Amino acid sequence: MSSASLDNSQRGSISGKDAVSVSTGAFNNNDGSLGSGGRLALNAGPSLTRTAALPVPAR
Repeated sequence: MSSASLDNSQRGSISGKDAVSVSTGAFNNNDGSLGSGGRLALNAGPSLTRTAALPVPAR
C-alpha cells in the first residue's frame, strides 16, 4: 500500500512512491488556491505522464 504526504517545503507536492503523484506549481496551503503559474501533473508509473495547464478564474 502506498502512502501520500504533503510537504509545505515542496509547495503542495502530494506523491505516493511508485504510484500516482499530484503536484501543483503555485499552491497556497492556507487557502487552497492556485496561482496563474500553477499546473496539475498526473504521473502513473514510469511510462505514462499527463500534464495539463489549469485555467485560473478571474477575480
